[in-house]
Amino acid sequence: MPDNTPVIQLQALGLGRPPWADSEEQTGENQWTYRSGFLSPRGVRDLGFLLVNGWDVSVHARSSQITIRARRKEQP
Repeated sequence: MPDNTPVIQLQALGLGRPPWADSEEQTGENQWTYRSGFLSPRGVRDLGFLLVNGWDVSVHARSSQITIRARRKEQP
């Protein structure tokens, strides 16, 4: 597993393992997808930390499934 996944980045910030981490799937270079049945306030907080720390994050809700996509921004 790469050492630069969103989950590892959150743990490095001291935020612990997010609830949606078990569904981690790498979908491309520096891109990960997660699935969950809900997004708790803690999950929203975690996504905010990713946004501030150099990640593009998108959240898609369909029926009872939430898909989170995170992509590491290119470093100049």
